[in-house]
Amino acid sequence: MKNLFKHSMVSLDNDRYLMWVIFIAPLINFLAGISIDMCSPSLPAMADYYNVSASVIKNTITTEMIGFSLGALIFGPLMDGVGRRVTIIMGLIVFIGVSAFAPFCTEITSVMVIRVIQGMMVAIVSIGSRVLVMDHFEGKRFAIAIMYTSIAYGSGPVIGPFIGGILQEYFGWKANFFGFAFFGAVILILFFMIIPETLKQPQSIALKHVARRYLLILKNKNFIAGSFILGGVSSIQMVFPTLGPFVIENVLHKTPITFGNSALFLGFSYLVGMFINRFLVHSYTQQKLIVIGFWVMSIGVVVQCAVALFLPLTLFTLILPSFIICGSTGLIFANVMGLCLRLFPNSVGTASAVQLSLLVVIGSLGVFIISHFNVSSLKGFSLAYGAAVLFQLAVYFLFFRNSLVVEHSQA
Repeated sequence: MKNLFKHSMVSLDNDRYLMWVIFIAPLINFLAGISIDMCSPSLPAMADYYNVSASVIKNTITTEMIGFSLGALIFGPLMDGVGRRVTIIMGLIVFIGVSAFAPFCTEITSVMVIRVIQGMMVAIVSIGSRVLVMDHFEGKRFAIAIMYTSIAYGSGPVIGPFIGGILQEYFGWKANFFGFAFFGAVILILFFMIIPETLKQPQSIALKHVARRYLLILKNKNFIAGSFILGGVSSIQMVFPTLGPFVIENVLHKTPITFGNSALFLGFSYLVGMFINRFLVHSYTQQKLIVIGFWVMSIGVVVQCAVALFLPLTLFTLILPSFIICGSTGLIFANVMGLCLRLFPNSVGTASAVQLSLLVVIGSLGVFIISHFNVSSLKGFSLAYGAAVLFQLAVYFLFFRNSLVVEHSQA
């Protein structure tokens, strides 16, 4: 591994530099995760402030995810062309700026536009986190490092509402956007001081060359099937953040902090799944761990349906099945992602762009559909989770199961 740390703005030996990489890469991916729905506890308050319906305000999540998808496609190739460092720094600066401006918007349309821009910028840092891992680690160390970035991203949508619930309770909905700006500024300083440029072989960003790389990636059936599974995982992780605040705050008449605490508990389930994955990765192949994850996920859905049929709606009956289902994604997400990215080691920025774009498009569609489920009872949650799980199982058994032994390609 090349001693890239020598070009940092601070003096670090190789081991300490790599420790900082393994900290900063997940940290910037955590920003991408919390940007999706840290505002979710504030959705009812924002709907009242802008005098719009619940369905309209829920689309602030959808628009952010759409921006994420667009940003991935636009800026992903820049990672392979102009460099990792300048692209990530640009994304963080713009993210900080629009986040600080959002509280001053007087119309919901302006907020929607800002959410799109936020999504585009966090797409840069999310791609960047994966690219940094690919640039610095190989073999088992890569599998472990990519797992940490996945833990960070996947825990964001469930830990974010915990932070957002506290901000909403004590400072109001505007504090969430100031929180985005502050967190982005902290990450920008750390990244600027420690991470140098890591691009070794710049690739052409001419439109025809970028299009050729995109086409090669899109023609890879293994990669596309894996990306669809990741999109299904994203939909599952968004069920509770999308539907939960309205059930807990409006149906069960609890506070935003209660919702935030519940989301934090579910975030712990994802971490449990990831740490189990971390423990098993030395004993089982990534393929086997994916299969185990789907078994646990299916059990969670069965529990969800049983609870919906025989028990009343309470915090316990709402959260318990979700804990099992969200925990199972910790055994699926990082392993599928790692298998897919290894297909294109020379164009990891572009491959990450396609992967994240598909993930977010599918996740956005899932959130849009989920937002229209009736959540006055547990049956709505059962239908939402069941639909997302059935989608993943269909893709897995029809397209991905027989192609788990992947071949390395060059883009």
